[in-house]
Amino acid sequence: MMVNVLVVDDDPGLREGLCLALDGEFEVRSVASGEEALAELNRLPALAMVLDQNMPGMSGLGLLRRLQGRSGPGTILLSSQTDDDLTDLAFDAGAVGVLAKPCDLGVLRREIRQAAAECLRGQLHLA
Repeated sequence: MMVNVLVVDDDPGLREGLCLALDGEFEVRSVASGEEALAELNRLPALAMVLDQNMPGMSGLGLLRRLQGRSGPGTILLSSQTDDDLTDLAFDAGAVGVLAKPCDLGVLRREIRQAAAECLRGQLHLA
């Protein structure tokens, strides 16, 4: 079974680049905003989500907070500005990983596989 991944990023170039880089190993689809991600996850759940932090409208943390209380995709938060406070907030909101942009694609692939495995085992339930 191929892992279904949702990429959420408002930057079309980064979103398309991530999709191209992940396609083949994962079944990838993408949206441009947190609001679109909510609708897409309701339409078709994902095992893993690669989520940009800094987006207009709903931020990555905002989306994670909206998903709290639901079992959901293992989420890797990407941000150009990571620090301990953001990392703590992301994990508190349910992220399973936080990576700095630009990130190493090998590390991102590994994080996606781990997040999906947790989700499949039923161990991932957003608090």
